[in-house]
Amino acid sequence: MRIKAKKNFWSDKKVFITGHTGFKGTWISLFLKELGAKVFGYALKPKKKNNLYLILNLKNYINKSYYGDILDKKKLTKVILKEKPDIIIHMAAQSLVSESYKNPVKTFNTNCLGTANLMEIARNINNLKLILVTTSDKVYDVRNNKVFKETDYLQGKDPYSASKVCQENVVYSYFKSFFYKKKSILTVRSGNILGGGDFSDDRIVPDYFRAYFNNKKLEIRNKHSTRPWQHILDACDAYICLIEKFFKRCNDKNEISWNVSPKNKKNITVIKLIEKLNNLSNKKIKLSTTKKKYVETKELNINSNKIKKYVNWSNKIDIEQSIKLTSDWYMKFLNNKNNPYKITISQIKNYLLLR
Repeated sequence: MRIKAKKNFWSDKKVFITGHTGFKGTWISLFLKELGAKVFGYALKPKKKNNLYLILNLKNYINKSYYGDILDKKKLTKVILKEKPDIIIHMAAQSLVSESYKNPVKTFNTNCLGTANLMEIARNINNLKLILVTTSDKVYDVRNNKVFKETDYLQGKDPYSASKVCQENVVYSYFKSFFYKKKSILTVRSGNILGGGDFSDDRIVPDYFRAYFNNKKLEIRNKHSTRPWQHILDACDAYICLIEKFFKRCNDKNEISWNVSPKNKKNITVIKLIEKLNNLSNKKIKLSTTKKKYVETKELNINSNKIKKYVNWSNKIDIEQSIKLTSDWYMKFLNNKNNPYKITISQIKNYLLLR
Protein backbone atom coordinates (compact mmCIF):
# COMPACT_ATOMS: atom_id res chain seq x y z
CA MET A 1 0.00 0.00 0.00
CA ARG A 2 2.86 2.37 0.77
CA ILE A 3 4.36 1.97 -2.71
CA LYS A 4 0.96 2.31 -4.40
CA ALA A 5 0.14 5.52 -2.51
CA LYS A 6 3.51 7.01 -3.39
CA LYS A 7 3.21 6.11 -7.04
CA ASN A 8 -0.29 7.59 -7.15
CA PHE A 9 1.07 10.87 -5.76
CA TRP A 10 4.13 11.09 -8.01
CA SER A 11 2.56 9.85 -11.23
CA ASP A 12 3.24 12.49 -13.94
CA LYS A 13 4.40 15.13 -11.42
CA LYS A 14 6.95 17.37 -13.15
CA VAL A 15 10.05 17.61 -10.96
CA PHE A 16 12.96 19.92 -11.82
CA ILE A 17 16.23 18.96 -10.09
CA THR A 18 19.24 21.26 -10.04
CA GLY A 19 22.51 19.42 -9.53
CA HIS A 20 21.14 16.19 -10.98
CA THR A 21 24.59 15.15 -12.24
CA GLY A 22 25.89 14.96 -8.68
CA PHE A 23 25.88 11.95 -6.36
CA LYS A 24 22.68 12.85 -4.48
CA GLY A 25 21.05 14.32 -7.58
CA THR A 26 21.50 11.08 -9.53
CA TRP A 27 20.01 8.94 -6.75
CA ILE A 28 16.96 11.18 -6.23
CA SER A 29 16.40 11.34 -10.01
CA LEU A 30 16.25 7.54 -10.30
CA PHE A 31 14.18 7.26 -7.11
CA LEU A 32 11.56 9.66 -8.49
CA LYS A 33 11.50 7.99 -11.91
CA GLU A 34 10.81 4.69 -10.18
CA LEU A 35 7.81 6.35 -8.51
CA GLY A 36 6.50 7.60 -11.86
CA ALA A 37 7.52 11.27 -11.82
CA LYS A 38 8.64 13.23 -14.86
CA VAL A 39 12.18 14.29 -14.06
CA PHE A 40 14.07 17.22 -15.59
CA GLY A 41 17.62 18.09 -14.58
CA TYR A 42 19.88 21.13 -14.80
CA ALA A 43 23.53 20.97 -13.76
CA LEU A 44 27.13 21.36 -14.80
CA LYS A 45 28.35 18.71 -17.20
CA PRO A 46 30.51 16.22 -15.26
CA LYS A 47 34.24 16.63 -15.82
CA LYS A 48 35.41 13.34 -14.32
CA LYS A 49 34.79 9.92 -15.86
CA ASN A 50 34.16 8.49 -12.39
CA ASN A 51 30.77 10.13 -11.98
CA LEU A 52 27.57 8.28 -11.07
CA TYR A 53 25.47 10.25 -13.57
CA LEU A 54 27.77 9.14 -16.41
CA ILE A 55 28.29 5.62 -15.08
CA LEU A 56 24.51 5.03 -14.99
CA ASN A 57 23.92 6.94 -18.23
CA LEU A 58 21.16 8.77 -16.35
CA LYS A 59 20.22 11.06 -19.23
CA ASN A 60 18.62 8.04 -20.91
CA TYR A 61 16.36 7.39 -17.92
CA ILE A 62 15.02 10.87 -17.11
CA ASN A 63 12.84 13.08 -19.29
CA LYS A 64 15.41 15.75 -20.08
CA SER A 65 18.92 16.65 -18.96
CA TYR A 66 20.20 20.21 -19.38
CA TYR A 67 23.81 21.27 -18.85
CA GLY A 68 24.36 24.72 -17.40
CA ASP A 69 25.67 26.76 -14.49
CA ILE A 70 23.29 27.72 -11.68
CA LEU A 71 24.87 31.20 -11.94
CA ASP A 72 23.74 31.51 -15.57
CA LYS A 73 20.41 33.08 -14.73
CA LYS A 74 19.39 33.68 -18.34
CA LYS A 75 19.81 30.04 -19.33
CA LEU A 76 18.31 28.73 -16.09
CA THR A 77 15.26 30.97 -16.56
CA LYS A 78 14.74 29.77 -20.13
CA VAL A 79 14.89 26.11 -19.12
CA ILE A 80 12.58 26.39 -16.10
CA LEU A 81 10.01 28.49 -17.97
CA LYS A 82 10.05 25.89 -20.74
CA GLU A 83 9.45 22.90 -18.45
CA LYS A 84 7.05 24.60 -15.97
CA PRO A 85 7.68 22.16 -13.10
CA ASP A 86 5.27 21.41 -10.26
CA ILE A 87 8.20 20.83 -7.87
CA ILE A 88 11.81 22.03 -7.75
CA ILE A 89 14.51 20.20 -5.78
CA HIS A 90 17.57 22.43 -5.50
CA MET A 91 20.77 20.41 -5.02
CA ALA A 92 23.23 22.33 -7.22
CA ALA A 93 26.04 23.37 -4.89
CA GLN A 94 29.73 23.47 -4.15
CA SER A 95 29.51 20.69 -1.57
CA LEU A 96 33.04 20.09 -0.29
CA VAL A 97 34.56 21.76 2.78
CA SER A 98 38.08 21.27 1.40
CA GLU A 99 37.17 22.96 -1.90
CA SER A 100 35.65 25.91 -0.02
CA TYR A 101 39.05 26.67 1.49
CA LYS A 102 40.64 26.63 -1.96
CA ASN A 103 37.90 28.66 -3.68
CA PRO A 104 35.82 30.52 -1.07
CA VAL A 105 34.37 33.14 -3.44
CA LYS A 106 33.26 30.48 -5.90
CA THR A 107 31.65 28.59 -3.03
CA PHE A 108 29.71 31.66 -1.86
CA ASN A 109 28.64 32.53 -5.40
CA THR A 110 27.38 29.03 -6.19
CA ASN A 111 25.65 28.32 -2.90
CA CYS A 112 24.25 31.79 -2.18
CA LEU A 113 23.79 33.64 -5.46
CA GLY A 114 22.85 30.44 -7.27
CA THR A 115 20.05 29.88 -4.78
CA ALA A 116 18.91 33.50 -5.10
CA ASN A 117 18.77 33.08 -8.89
CA LEU A 118 16.53 30.04 -8.52
CA MET A 119 14.23 31.75 -6.00
CA GLU A 120 13.87 34.79 -8.24
CA ILE A 121 12.96 32.67 -11.26
CA ALA A 122 10.48 30.65 -9.19
CA ARG A 123 8.46 33.80 -8.50
CA ASN A 124 7.25 33.69 -12.11
CA ILE A 125 6.21 30.02 -12.25
CA ASN A 126 2.50 30.10 -11.40
CA ASN A 127 1.91 26.35 -11.38
CA LEU A 128 4.95 25.69 -9.15
CA LYS A 129 3.75 24.38 -5.81
CA LEU A 130 6.91 23.62 -3.83
CA ILE A 131 10.67 24.16 -3.67
CA LEU A 132 12.92 21.95 -1.54
CA VAL A 133 16.48 23.17 -0.95
CA THR A 134 19.13 20.83 0.44
CA THR A 135 21.52 22.71 2.73
CA SER A 136 23.69 21.02 5.39
CA ASP A 137 23.90 19.84 8.99
CA LYS A 138 27.03 22.02 9.21
CA VAL A 139 25.02 25.27 9.45
CA TYR A 140 24.87 25.17 13.26
CA ASP A 141 27.02 27.10 15.70
CA VAL A 142 29.32 24.24 16.67
CA ARG A 143 30.97 26.26 19.43
CA ASN A 144 28.13 24.80 21.48
CA ASN A 145 28.74 21.06 21.69
CA LYS A 146 25.19 19.74 21.66
CA VAL A 147 22.58 17.88 19.65
CA PHE A 148 21.23 20.57 17.35
CA LYS A 149 17.57 21.15 16.55
CA GLU A 150 16.15 23.36 13.81
CA THR A 151 15.63 26.40 16.05
CA ASP A 152 19.26 26.55 17.23
CA TYR A 153 21.56 29.39 16.25
CA LEU A 154 23.26 29.16 12.85
CA GLN A 155 26.87 30.11 12.21
CA GLY A 156 29.48 28.86 9.75
CA LYS A 157 33.11 28.88 10.76
CA ASP A 158 34.47 27.76 7.38
CA PRO A 159 33.53 29.04 3.88
CA TYR A 160 31.38 26.00 3.06
CA SER A 161 29.38 26.13 6.30
CA ALA A 162 29.02 29.92 6.09
CA SER A 163 27.77 29.66 2.50
CA LYS A 164 25.12 27.20 3.63
CA VAL A 165 24.02 29.52 6.43
CA CYS A 166 23.74 32.23 3.79
CA GLN A 167 21.71 29.87 1.62
CA GLU A 168 19.29 29.29 4.51
CA ASN A 169 18.89 33.06 4.92
CA VAL A 170 18.28 33.58 1.20
CA VAL A 171 15.54 30.95 1.20
CA TYR A 172 13.91 32.33 4.35
CA SER A 173 13.91 35.92 3.06
CA TYR A 174 12.28 34.88 -0.24
CA PHE A 175 9.74 32.79 1.63
CA LYS A 176 8.73 35.66 3.91
CA SER A 177 8.87 38.32 1.19
CA PHE A 178 7.33 36.56 -1.81
CA PHE A 179 6.09 33.00 -1.23
CA TYR A 180 4.30 33.02 2.12
CA LYS A 181 0.83 31.46 1.70
CA LYS A 182 1.55 31.03 -2.02
CA LYS A 183 4.14 28.25 -2.35
CA SER A 184 5.76 25.80 0.04
CA ILE A 185 9.47 26.36 0.61
CA LEU A 186 11.57 23.84 2.56
CA THR A 187 15.24 23.61 3.55
CA VAL A 188 16.63 20.24 4.57
CA ARG A 189 19.73 19.77 6.72
CA SER A 190 20.99 16.23 6.26
CA GLY A 191 23.70 14.38 8.10
CA ASN A 192 26.68 12.81 6.30
CA ILE A 193 25.42 10.57 3.52
CA LEU A 194 26.72 7.14 2.57
CA GLY A 195 25.92 5.27 -0.61
CA GLY A 196 27.28 3.70 -3.75
CA GLY A 197 28.54 5.91 -6.54
CA ASP A 198 30.06 8.78 -4.58
CA PHE A 199 33.48 9.45 -6.13
CA SER A 200 34.16 12.85 -4.53
CA ASP A 201 37.58 13.74 -3.18
CA ASP A 202 38.17 14.11 0.58
CA ARG A 203 35.25 11.91 1.60
CA ILE A 204 35.96 8.89 3.71
CA VAL A 205 34.00 6.20 1.80
CA PRO A 206 35.18 7.08 -1.74
CA ASP A 207 38.71 7.47 -0.35
CA TYR A 208 38.43 4.03 1.27
CA PHE A 209 37.50 2.23 -1.95
CA ARG A 210 40.09 4.10 -3.99
CA ALA A 211 42.70 2.90 -1.50
CA TYR A 212 41.23 -0.62 -1.50
CA PHE A 213 41.35 -1.16 -5.25
CA ASN A 214 44.64 0.67 -5.80
CA ASN A 215 46.38 -1.11 -2.90
CA LYS A 216 47.34 2.17 -1.29
CA LYS A 217 47.19 3.56 2.22
CA LEU A 218 44.04 5.38 3.26
CA GLU A 219 44.81 8.90 4.38
CA ILE A 220 42.59 10.12 7.22
CA ARG A 221 42.57 13.43 9.03
CA ASN A 222 40.80 12.70 12.31
CA LYS A 223 39.92 9.11 13.09
CA HIS A 224 37.93 10.04 16.18
CA SER A 225 35.51 12.44 14.44
CA THR A 226 31.86 11.40 14.59
CA ARG A 227 29.07 12.18 12.14
CA PRO A 228 25.35 11.36 11.82
CA TRP A 229 25.99 8.86 9.01
CA GLN A 230 22.94 7.85 6.97
CA HIS A 231 22.25 6.11 3.67
CA ILE A 232 21.36 8.06 0.53
CA LEU A 233 18.08 6.12 0.23
CA ASP A 234 16.92 7.32 3.64
CA ALA A 235 17.81 10.90 2.70
CA CYS A 236 15.88 10.63 -0.58
CA ASP A 237 12.92 9.13 1.25
CA ALA A 238 12.91 12.05 3.71
CA TYR A 239 12.92 14.60 0.87
CA ILE A 240 10.08 12.76 -0.82
CA CYS A 241 7.98 12.51 2.36
CA LEU A 242 8.40 16.24 3.03
CA ILE A 243 7.27 17.09 -0.49
CA GLU A 244 4.23 14.82 -0.19
CA LYS A 245 3.33 16.49 3.12
CA PHE A 246 3.51 20.08 1.92
CA PHE A 247 2.62 19.87 -1.77
CA LYS A 248 -1.09 20.54 -1.26
CA ARG A 249 -0.81 23.05 1.56
CA CYS A 250 1.52 26.00 2.05
CA ASN A 251 3.89 25.67 4.98
CA ASP A 252 4.27 28.39 7.60
CA LYS A 253 7.42 30.01 8.99
CA ASN A 254 7.87 27.26 11.61
CA GLU A 255 7.90 24.55 8.94
CA ILE A 256 10.72 25.78 6.70
CA SER A 257 13.79 23.99 8.09
CA TRP A 258 14.07 20.25 8.71
CA ASN A 259 16.86 18.10 10.11
CA VAL A 260 17.24 14.65 8.55
CA SER A 261 19.28 12.31 10.66
CA PRO A 262 19.14 8.60 11.57
CA LYS A 263 17.96 7.40 14.93
CA ASN A 264 21.24 5.72 15.80
CA LYS A 265 21.88 5.11 19.48
CA LYS A 266 25.30 6.66 19.03
CA ASN A 267 27.05 8.12 16.02
CA ILE A 268 30.14 6.12 15.13
CA THR A 269 33.64 7.48 14.59
CA VAL A 270 35.58 7.55 11.34
CA ILE A 271 37.86 4.74 12.53
CA LYS A 272 34.85 2.59 13.49
CA LEU A 273 33.36 3.16 10.03
CA ILE A 274 36.65 2.01 8.46
CA GLU A 275 36.73 -1.10 10.67
CA LYS A 276 33.22 -2.04 9.55
CA LEU A 277 34.18 -1.56 5.89
CA ASN A 278 37.27 -3.74 6.47
CA ASN A 279 35.12 -6.50 7.95
CA LEU A 280 32.85 -6.47 4.89
CA SER A 281 35.67 -6.39 2.35
CA ASN A 282 37.82 -8.95 4.21
CA LYS A 283 40.81 -6.70 3.80
CA LYS A 284 42.51 -4.50 6.33
CA ILE A 285 43.37 -1.19 4.73
CA LYS A 286 46.58 0.42 5.93
CA LEU A 287 46.08 3.91 7.33
CA SER A 288 48.14 7.04 7.34
CA THR A 289 47.31 10.18 9.26
CA THR A 290 47.60 13.41 7.30
CA LYS A 291 47.94 16.87 8.77
CA LYS A 292 44.62 18.66 8.65
CA LYS A 293 44.53 21.25 5.90
CA TYR A 294 41.56 23.03 7.40
CA VAL A 295 39.46 23.22 10.56
CA GLU A 296 36.92 20.43 11.00
CA THR A 297 34.26 19.84 13.63
CA LYS A 298 35.19 16.80 15.69
CA GLU A 299 31.68 15.88 16.78
CA LEU A 300 28.39 16.75 15.08
CA ASN A 301 24.92 15.56 16.08
CA ILE A 302 21.52 16.77 14.90
CA ASN A 303 18.04 16.09 16.24
CA SER A 304 15.41 14.84 13.78
CA ASN A 305 12.46 14.64 16.18
CA LYS A 306 10.60 17.35 14.25
CA ILE A 307 10.34 15.41 10.99
CA LYS A 308 9.37 12.29 12.94
CA LYS A 309 6.59 14.15 14.75
CA TYR A 310 5.09 16.18 11.91
CA VAL A 311 5.87 14.08 8.83
CA ASN A 312 6.07 10.63 10.44
CA TRP A 313 9.47 10.00 8.87
CA SER A 314 12.35 8.05 10.36
CA ASN A 315 15.21 6.15 8.79
CA LYS A 316 14.47 2.62 7.57
CA ILE A 317 18.12 1.58 7.33
CA ASP A 318 20.38 1.45 10.38
CA ILE A 319 24.11 2.16 10.31
CA GLU A 320 25.06 -1.51 9.80
CA GLN A 321 22.72 -1.85 6.82
CA SER A 322 23.86 1.50 5.42
CA ILE A 323 27.49 0.44 5.44
CA LYS A 324 26.67 -2.98 3.94
CA LEU A 325 24.58 -1.53 1.10
CA THR A 326 27.32 0.98 0.36
CA SER A 327 30.06 -1.64 0.39
CA ASP A 328 27.99 -4.00 -1.79
CA TRP A 329 27.54 -1.30 -4.43
CA TYR A 330 31.26 -0.50 -4.69
CA MET A 331 32.43 -4.10 -4.56
CA LYS A 332 30.05 -5.19 -7.33
CA PHE A 333 30.81 -2.18 -9.49
CA LEU A 334 34.57 -2.09 -9.04
CA ASN A 335 34.87 -5.84 -9.54
CA ASN A 336 32.86 -5.54 -12.77
CA LYS A 337 30.37 -8.08 -11.51
CA ASN A 338 27.16 -6.20 -12.25
CA ASN A 339 25.73 -3.46 -14.42
CA PRO A 340 25.85 -0.30 -12.23
CA TYR A 341 22.34 0.77 -13.24
CA LYS A 342 20.95 -2.62 -12.21
CA ILE A 343 22.79 -2.44 -8.88
CA THR A 344 21.39 1.02 -8.15
CA ILE A 345 17.81 0.46 -9.26
CA SER A 346 17.73 -2.85 -7.39
CA GLN A 347 18.64 -1.10 -4.14
CA ILE A 348 15.92 1.50 -4.75
CA LYS A 349 13.26 -1.14 -5.44
CA ASN A 350 14.23 -3.17 -2.38
CA TYR A 351 14.13 -0.03 -0.25
CA LEU A 352 10.59 0.76 -1.38
CA LEU A 353 9.49 -2.64 -0.05
CA LEU A 354 10.61 -1.72 3.45
CA ARG A 355 7.95 -0.63 5.95
